[in-house]
Amino acid sequence: MEFLRKMFGTFVTDPDEIEARSTLAFALAIGRHFIVVDHPGHTRREAVQLAGNHLLRP
Repeated sequence: MEFLRKMFGTFVTDPDEIEARSTLAFALAIGRHFIVVDHPGHTRREAVQLAGNHLLRP
C-alpha cells in the first residue's frame, strides 16, 4: 500500500483521493479474477484494463 500511496502521490495532492485510489488499485489487483463482466463487447481483461486506466488518470 505504501508503494501505491507514493505512486498516486506523484500526481494527486488530496490525501483522501490518494488513499481511495490506492485501495481501489489494490482491490483491483487482488480481485480481478473474480470480476464478472456483463457488458456487450468487453472482456474481463478489457474491463480490468479500463478500470486501471481510470485509476491512473490525473
